[in-house]
Amino acid sequence: MQTKHYRFKRRFFIILGIFIVCTIAFIALMVSCTDTKSDEEKKAEEIPVQKASLVAFGDDLFHDTVYQAYESDGYDFTPIYEHVQDEIDKADIACINQETMPVKSNYSGYPLFGTPIQIIDTLHDVGFDVVLQASNHSADRGSDAIETMLKYWKEKYPKVKVLGAHRTEEDANKIKVLKKNGMTFALLNYTYDLNGLSLPAGKEYMIDMLDQEHKEKIKEDIKKASKYDFTIVFPHWGIEYQYEPVDEQKEWAQFFADQGVDVVIGMHPHVIEPVRVVKGKNGNRMVCFYSLGNFVSCQNEVDTMLGGMAMVDFVKDKDGPRVTHYRMRGTVTHIGSGFSHFTTYKLADYTEELASQNYIRSLASSEFSLKVLKNLFKEITGGKSSGTLKLQKPEPGTEDGDEEEDDAA
Repeated sequence: MQTKHYRFKRRFFIILGIFIVCTIAFIALMVSCTDTKSDEEKKAEEIPVQKASLVAFGDDLFHDTVYQAYESDGYDFTPIYEHVQDEIDKADIACINQETMPVKSNYSGYPLFGTPIQIIDTLHDVGFDVVLQASNHSADRGSDAIETMLKYWKEKYPKVKVLGAHRTEEDANKIKVLKKNGMTFALLNYTYDLNGLSLPAGKEYMIDMLDQEHKEKIKEDIKKASKYDFTIVFPHWGIEYQYEPVDEQKEWAQFFADQGVDVVIGMHPHVIEPVRVVKGKNGNRMVCFYSLGNFVSCQNEVDTMLGGMAMVDFVKDKDGPRVTHYRMRGTVTHIGSGFSHFTTYKLADYTEELASQNYIRSLASSEFSLKVLKNLFKEITGGKSSGTLKLQKPEPGTEDGDEEEDDAA
């Protein structure tokens, strides 16, 4: 009896062991069948989502009346920017076009501008990360002024990216790159002209030019920039006081898109122009703000008081780096009575009461009011001041994309 019981027990454990082994094998097989993700897919899922936002403002156009308003304050220009300070603070990258050349003495307004060099201190102190210096006024005060301006930036605020101007040819051949939130941004700035002025022989590299003569260099710059996550171009282009981009702007925009640029933010016309999506030959979609108009100035027409604020959201995740959303919001230059002060408001924050106090009303040849400004913003943007870019690649060669109709100013 004991022997039979022993044999029975032994068979039971053998059968149980076989059952357990088969069960484990079956479970392993099922797991291997369901886990079809490649190592690359698994690695992609582990990539953290990185995000960054950019804000850019238009022309810092310092006529003599602008800087004279702050002479008694030692040329502390901070009040000009106080009503957009929250947007500068919120953005990971804040940019502005310093249209007029900072100089240490002999300040001047139109036509050969020379702005107190303290503007550099202000731009740094309010929080700008990127300052554009390639404009048609870059050579107004000669090459010495350009060198002095760049030296001042480098010695006092070396972390600020100053674009479009160079002290050496070696620097002119380097791409300015800003690192933010785990992403890299290649930044380029060019101007269409120097108002007929020229740089000294052998120093033509001091200002980056946007013309046919330099097209191959621009192409090479963008090629160098392509190894970074994003390429942003700030062109100084177009025709002054035109609400629509001219053919030359559109041709350059298509060229930039074809080279793989991600965002273009234009300056110079002194009035705003539309924002559009331009599709490159390889299917990429490039956001193009044709003109942000003036940020501050003492020009005397209503449309030159209306500026634009470009806002762009970037993301880098398992699908790679890309622009996800863009929008343009309005700004308004406010001039105090008798040119006593200058400041710039967001159009969304401006009121009819403020409009009634703006000194432009005594200078402009047409009506100035909040209603006029809002209607003008809507007219120029065509109600398309923001949009979202989808992941899929559309057919190349045409303009306009996924803009959302948005009346917000």
